[in-house]
Amino acid sequence: MNVRRQQISGWVYLVDEHRTVMLNNRGPLQPITLNNADDKQHRDIVITRVSENNVVGYVLTPNAGGTVGTADQN
Repeated sequence: MNVRRQQISGWVYLVDEHRTVMLNNRGPLQPITLNNADDKQHRDIVITRVSENNVVGYVLTPNAGGTVGTADQN
C-alpha cells in the first residue's frame, strides 16, 4: 500500500470462482471490474480510501429488479 499516493498493489481471491484478481497501482474511485462467467454479470470493486493498515471501499453488484436499494447505517 502506498498511503501517500493512495494506491494499492496486491490481489483479491474470489472464493466462489476459485480465482485470483491482481491489482496493480489501483487508487480511489478507479473501478475494478470483475466478470462472472456463471451468470454473465459484472461486479465493480471501488476503493475509497487507503491507510497504513487497511483499504476501504465497496462492491457494486447488478440488481435483478432494476431498482436501487439503500442501506441504513444507523
